Amino acid sequence: MGRNNETIIAELIESISIMPQGCTMHAPIMDLNPSSYNDLVHEATIKETLWSLELARTIDARMVTIHPGKRTAHRKPTNEDWRNS
Repeated sequence: MGRNNETIIAELIESISIMPQGCTMHAPIMDLNPSSYNDLVHEATIKETLWSLELARTIDARMVTIHPGKRTAHRKPTNEDWRNS
C-alpha cells in the first residue's frame, strides 16, 4: 500500500537491518497468475512481480520467490494460448 512512500520504505529497511542474515522476499501471488489466459491478470502479475524485484533490490533482499503460475483454463490450449505463453 505504501510502495511509493519513501518513509515507509525507509522504515522497512531499518526493520530489516536487525536481521543478521538479511531478508528474503516473496513476490505477490494473491489473485495473480502469470499463466492466466486473461490478459489483464497476466499484465497485472508481470507489473507486480517487476515491482517486487525493484523493492527487493532496494531493501537488498537475498532472494525473491516467484511462482510460475498455473494454467487456469481446463480446455485444450489454443494457438493463441501458446503464443501468449
